[in-house]
Amino acid sequence: MLSFFLCLISVSIEWFNTMIEIPLNNPIEPYKYIPEAHLYIDGEEKIDPYMYYEYEIYNTTFSVIRTNYIKTYTVYYRAVFPTYGFSSEEPIYFKVIDDIPPNIIGPKDIYVDVGSKSVKYESYFEIYDNYYEYKDLTITINDFNVQLSHVGQYKLLVEVHDPFKNKTTHEAIVHVIDQIPPTIKLKDQIKGSVSEKINYSKYIEVTDNYDKVIQIEIDDSMVNYKKVGEYPLRIYAKDQSGNQAKIETTIFIEDNGAPKIFLKTNEITINYLTEINESYLRSLIESVSDNYDNLSIDDVKITYYIDSSFLGKYEVFYEVSDKTGLKTIEKLIVKVSDLEAPKIELIKPIIVDVYELEPYILDYLLIYDNYSEFDQLSITTSGKVNTSIVGKYRVIITVKDEAKNETTYPIIVEVVDKIPPKIECLVDEIVIKNFARPNYDLMFKVTDNYDKNCYSVIEDCHVNYQNIGTYEIYVHAYDSSENKSSQQMILNIIDDEAPYISLKTYQVVISYEIESLDFIEYIESIMDNHDQLSINHVKVNHDIQFGKIGIYAVRYVVSDQSLNVSEEKLIVRIVDYLPPILEVPQAIYIKKGEPFHYLDYVKAYDDYDKDITFDVKMSPSFIPIYQEGIYEVLFYVHDKSGNYTEAKTIIVVESNHIDFRYIFYGVFVVVGITIFGVFYIYHKKNSKI
Repeated sequence: MLSFFLCLISVSIEWFNTMIEIPLNNPIEPYKYIPEAHLYIDGEEKIDPYMYYEYEIYNTTFSVIRTNYIKTYTVYYRAVFPTYGFSSEEPIYFKVIDDIPPNIIGPKDIYVDVGSKSVKYESYFEIYDNYYEYKDLTITINDFNVQLSHVGQYKLLVEVHDPFKNKTTHEAIVHVIDQIPPTIKLKDQIKGSVSEKINYSKYIEVTDNYDKVIQIEIDDSMVNYKKVGEYPLRIYAKDQSGNQAKIETTIFIEDNGAPKIFLKTNEITINYLTEINESYLRSLIESVSDNYDNLSIDDVKITYYIDSSFLGKYEVFYEVSDKTGLKTIEKLIVKVSDLEAPKIELIKPIIVDVYELEPYILDYLLIYDNYSEFDQLSITTSGKVNTSIVGKYRVIITVKDEAKNETTYPIIVEVVDKIPPKIECLVDEIVIKNFARPNYDLMFKVTDNYDKNCYSVIEDCHVNYQNIGTYEIYVHAYDSSENKSSQQMILNIIDDEAPYISLKTYQVVISYEIESLDFIEYIESIMDNHDQLSINHVKVNHDIQFGKIGIYAVRYVVSDQSLNVSEEKLIVRIVDYLPPILEVPQAIYIKKGEPFHYLDYVKAYDDYDKDITFDVKMSPSFIPIYQEGIYEVLFYVHDKSGNYTEAKTIIVVESNHIDFRYIFYGVFVVVGITIFGVFYIYHKKNSKI
C-alpha cells in the first residue's frame, strides 16, 4: 500500500554545500555544519521540525582531517525527516586549500651599469611561501622594457605563483647608469698665436664608453694670450652622467701673425674731374691691427697715382709692418668714371588748347650733361598726348649719356578748354501761369565747343513763383573745365485762369407766393488758383419778378485780382402749385329738347388765373337732350400752370310733364355730399403744398 502511495507522489531530498573549502591551519569545527539537506514533495519544500543529521556514517570520521596539509577528505552525512519518514545519505568533501599568496622582499630601485650583457634579477629578491618550497613556486621576471645599452629608468615586474594559483607581484625600477669617466688623449703640443683664438679640438681627443657628446672645459685661467710664453693648462671632460676626467699640460703662445689692414672697400668709383688726395684715401682705412704690436692707421704707408681727368682704373697700395718685420700690403682699385646723370629742366609749363597740334616736348626742356655733348645723348619719350580730349597727360623723358647714366624726368602736358559754353534762348519770353517753377531746360539750349553735356545753374532764388509779377533771372552755364557764360531772361508770372464758382443747385422752383430769396445761400464755394476769394467777392444780378410765374436767370459774377471773370447761372422757376376751385351743382335738370349749355351751370376760379370758367370741360361732351334719362358727367378744368380739378354730377333730362326731382332727391343729396367731401379734402392737401 505504501509503495502504491509513493508511486503517486514525487519525493526528493537535495543536498547543499557538499564541497567545503577549509583554509590551511584553520579548525574544522565551524565547517562541519555548513552542509544542508532539504525535503521536497511534489516540488514543494517541506519543513520537518524534528529533522536531524547523523555524522561520520559508513566508518568515516572527522578525526582524519588534517588542516595543516592540503588534501580533500570525505565524511558521510545522513539527513533524517522522521515526520515524513524519509532519509538521505550524502558524502561531504572537506578540501584543505592554500589562499595565502607568496611573499616577495626586494628593493624598489636596482642600479645596473650601462652595457651590461645580462642581469640576474632573482638575486635582488627574497621569495618564499607559507606552504610550498621555493622550488615549487613559479617565478616570472618581466624585463622586456629594460634596455641595458641605454642609460635610463625602466620598470621591472616580478610575479610569483604558488601551485594553488595564489599570486604576488612586485614592481621595481631598473636604473641603467654610466659610472665610467671619459678618456682624454693629447695629440700634439698645444701652440697658439698671440691674441688669436685657439682651436683646442685640434690638439685633444676625448672618448667615452657611452656618450657621443661630451662636455669639454678648458681651464686657461693662468694663460696670457696677449703675451708670448709657456703657460700651464687644465683640460676637463665630463659625460652626460656627470663622470669627469682631467689632464694637466702646457701651452706655448707665439707671435706668428703679420699686421692686418682692413679697408672699408676694395674698390671705389669717383666721378669724372673729382679731386682725390691722401687724406681721403687714408679715410678709407677701417682699422689696422696686429696680434702683438700696437699699430695705428698713421703707421700705414700709401702709394698711388690718380688722374681724374681721364677715365680709367688706378691702383692705391696700403703697406704696414710690425716690430718683428712681418709686413702686410692691401690694394685699393680707384675707378674714374662718368657718374653724373644728365640734367633736365622744365623751361615753362606745357599747356595746349584742345584740338590744337600736339606740342614738341623738347622745346619746353633744357637738357645738358657734365661729360657728353648734347648730340651724344640718347633721348627717348614715352607717353601719348591726345589733344582732342581735355586732361593731363604724363610724358616720360629719358636721357642717357655715353656712360649709360640715365635721367628720367616726368612732365605733365595739360590739354585745356578755355572757351565758355553758349546759351541759346528758345523762347522770347517766359510766362508762368501755374505758379510753379518751370522746367528751364526746355527754354534754353547750352552748347559748347568741347563738352557734350554742360551743366547750368538758374539764378532764381529771388523769384516767388506764388506772386504775380515780372522778374529778371540769370542762366549760368558751365562746361567741365569750369568755363562760365551767363544769360539774362525775363520771367512773367501771370494769372489768366478765371475763378471757379460752385452752386449748391443750378435750378430752383418756387411758388409765386414767395416774395424774395437769399441768393447767397445757393453758393457752394468760390475757388481761385491764386487769389483767396470768398462769397463776399461774388456779385449777384437778376431780373426776377416775384409773384409772377415765369423762368428767370440769376447770374453770379466773381473776378480775381488779375480781372479774370467767372460767371455761373441759377435758373429760378416761379410756378403755381394750387389747383383751381370747380363749383358744380349736385344735379342739373333740363327739359327734354331744350338747348343745354353746361357753362351756365358751373363756375371755376383759380388763385392766380382768377376766373377760368370758360376753361371747364365736360366728359362726355355730348348729352342726348331729346331722350329722357339721368346721365353722369365729369367736369374738369386746368389752370395755366397745369393744376387740375374735376367734379362729377348727374344731368337729368326731364319730360316736359313729369317732375323727377322728388324721385331722385335722395340720390342727389348723397352724390353731392360725396363730391363736396372729396373736393374739400383735395383742396386742403394742395393748399399745404
